[in-house]
Amino acid sequence: MDELLYTPSASEPRSFPHAVKQQCWEKAEKVPGRDPERWRRDALGNIVFRKLVGCPGCLCHDYD
Repeated sequence: MDELLYTPSASEPRSFPHAVKQQCWEKAEKVPGRDPERWRRDALGNIVFRKLVGCPGCLCHDYD
């Protein structure tokens, strides 16, 4: 699989294409006993819920 590269633009410096977000999600650790399409563990070990992107809650995540 080709590695996707992301280059931010001046107009959208924090907008990532869906394919890049999907790669990040696929690399995240699956949580045993949870639906792997909805739940993962981020790089710091926090459990995140896929549908809660960019919100302020404790189960939310963001792409940096």
